[in-house]
Amino acid sequence: MDGFRSSKTIPTSPELAPRAWWIYHADRPLYEGGELGVNSVLQLMARSEPKFDGIMGFSQGAAMAAVI
Repeated sequence: MDGFRSSKTIPTSPELAPRAWWIYHADRPLYEGGELGVNSVLQLMARSEPKFDGIMGFSQGAAMAAVI
């Protein structure tokens, strides 16, 4: 999914790559990538058949579900 991307750390293998809907920059008050993540989920939900009854997630995924 376009909005869900690897974090800045360099993984040893793709399976171990940390994932995030958005990235926090500690040196400045900024969360990068949130809009892309929300738009990607909304587009997926709009084109899916059958339609979704709801979504759920854990950690950042739970926050994303609450935003949607």
